[in-house]
Amino acid sequence: MVLLIGLAARTTAQTPSAWSFDDFKGLSGVQVIVAPVDEDAERDGLTRAAIQTSVEATLRLADIRVLAQAEGAKTLGKPVLGVSVDTLASNGFYVYNIRVELRQTVQSLVRPGVAYDATTWNRGKFGTVDAANVRELHDAVNDFVDEFVNDWLTANPKRP
Repeated sequence: MVLLIGLAARTTAQTPSAWSFDDFKGLSGVQVIVAPVDEDAERDGLTRAAIQTSVEATLRLADIRVLAQAEGAKTLGKPVLGVSVDTLASNGFYVYNIRVELRQTVQSLVRPGVAYDATTWNRGKFGTVDAANVRELHDAVNDFVDEFVNDWLTANPKRP
């Protein structure tokens, strides 16, 4: 049933989170983690490696440090920019769900001393795409990463 709804819905939805530019202040960089991509989508040209490379390149071009795993784990807030492109192939189409989110370790206000991994910024989109155009999903990821960069730079303006 979900598949039929996904195929019928040719529109997409964005799911912004409640956040403020303060969520970006003080971060020295982010670790980038791209979730595995479905085998069918990989075969059709949407590759995890290409997504990882382009996300990291976009961040570096904006002078946002890309943290290695060990460095990210030792960084205040343990910031991770997570990217996932979930797809399901069906009858020449892909139903997809794209998520780009900043996750950080945050302190609980109601349980002092307790920290949680939380999403502090996110963008998402779902819909369908022809199998021949599945690589277009990479462009959608790039658009969300561009939004992330713009929000980061608004919170952390470059100083002369």
